[in-house]
Amino acid sequence: MTCLLTMKQTEVLQTVEWAEDMFGSLVTSTQCSRRDVMRAVKAGLVESVGMVVISDDDGFAIEPERYKEGFKLTADGRSRLDS
Repeated sequence: MTCLLTMKQTEVLQTVEWAEDMFGSLVTSTQCSRRDVMRAVKAGLVESVGMVVISDDDGFAIEPERYKEGFKLTADGRSRLDS
């Protein structure tokens, strides 16, 4: 049986999906907190891709280069979002 997603979980998954499409992965921020993303990781809906370079809105690396952990949807997270 598949559990229903809460509104907050749905918002996190939609934010991760958007960031994946635009930048390749999500880096946590004030719009999507690390706490919320880690809850999705624990639920198996999102996974870490390791350290990524922080970029600006145009996709260019910010100087000096800084790194943060990036996240992307798992297959389960994507299927839950599509349903």
